[in-house]
Formats: sequence, C-alpha cells, structure tokens
Amino acid sequence: MANGIDVRIAIARLILCAFMAIAFAESSRAAPPTEHGGRVIDQETGKGISGAFVIGTYIAFGPHQSLCRRIEGTVSDSEGRFKLPIDPRIGIPLAAAYKPGYGRGNKTRKAGPTDERATKWVVEIVQWDEDNQHGRAVGREPGVFSTRAEAMQASGEADDVYLRKLRGTKTSKIEELNALGGDASCAGLPKSSDAAKPFLSALYKELLELDAPQSVLDPIRRELAIPDMRSGRHGR
Repeated sequence: MANGIDVRIAIARLILCAFMAIAFAESSRAAPPTEHGGRVIDQETGKGISGAFVIGTYIAFGPHQSLCRRIEGTVSDSEGRFKLPIDPRIGIPLAAAYKPGYGRGNKTRKAGPTDERATKWVVEIVQWDEDNQHGRAVGREPGVFSTRAEAMQASGEADDVYLRKLRGTKTSKIEELNALGGDASCAGLPKSSDAAKPFLSALYKELLELDAPQSVLDPIRRELAIPDMRSGRHGR
C-alpha cells in the first residue's frame, strides 16, 4: 500500500512545527510538549466524531525521499478529540482517521490572506460541491492574524481530520475505503506496529461487507496477517 501522504498537509505541518518551536523558545519555563492533539470532524455537520480510529504516521523528510519511521494509534473521545505522541526526532505525526460508514472528507476551515501581499491572515470557511472535488470560500471567522502560522493554528487545518459519510454506489464506496487503507501504511523501518491494527481491522470488515474485490482486500489482509476470510487461505 502507498503511504497516502498529502504533500500539502505535510508542508503545512512543517510550517506549524516552526511556529510552535518559536513559541516554545520564547518561554524558557515551558517544558517541551510530549503530545499533539487534534479533532475528527464530520465535514457536513462540523461536529466531532466520537469513536473514530485515529492513526499518526511519523514521516522523516530526506533530500531524496520521505519515509515513515513510526506509527501510533488511538480512538477519538466523545467530542472527537484525540492526542498522539510527539516523536523527539521527527516531531508531530500526520494524522488520519476512519469510522465505519465514513470516508475521507475535506477541510472546511483554512487560513487565507486578506490581501495579495498577505500582510494579514484570517480563517476562511470553505464549502465543497456534491462530489467533494471543488471548494470555495463562503465566509470568514472573526479575528485577524499577523502570520499564516497563527491563522493555521486557529483553523486547526494541520491537526484536525475531516470525514464525510459514504455515499454513492457500492463501487464508489469501496474506492473511498481503499484510499483510506494507504493512510495506515508505514513502509519504512521499523515496520508498522500493532497501532494500526484496530484501524485496518475495522476497515477490512467494512470492505468485506461491501464484497470488495480480492485485489483490495489482500494488501490489508497481509498487513494484518489474518486468514483470507473467503477462501480459507492464510496470509504470510
């Protein structure tokens, strides 16, 4: 399975990491944080999603390639909030989430400049079309920020994970869920830990219920090291 890394989100996280580093440096009394949090949000209602499986992949960015070096998992609380550990060497993870009945969503709050020179920043409210392919700013929240990093922190766009209820045909649902499988892959060394298993197990079960093709099921089955539920063959 592919890493499923969204490069834009990775860049946004790097910017936020830099902002956090400056903030912590300014306060000598503040102990280095050990956890980083976010929220799993329903794109259509704006409410937190409880009981979602959350995974964090820790990506080491090199001059020629980027590799996942660690993976951790947790479950969102009653308000959709979650916390993942901060890696001392890599920093904050890329978060992904899944709950049965949901696929990937798009962020409805993001940082945007107030003018062409980007001297001030605000949090924009984004509305997406029915296919979830095109979004447009339809408003802004109160408050003006001096930097993009401050606006990003206020919007939560680098930390929160958005999901949207599955819709459409069985085939389209399978395609959406299959894309989520890549989010739980950690191809680098060390290999994926057991942290991804609850995420992948729930995903595998829903794909089975949708009668997904073997080509979709096999990569997840091998990751979980479980028998083939259809033929009785055992994974390696």
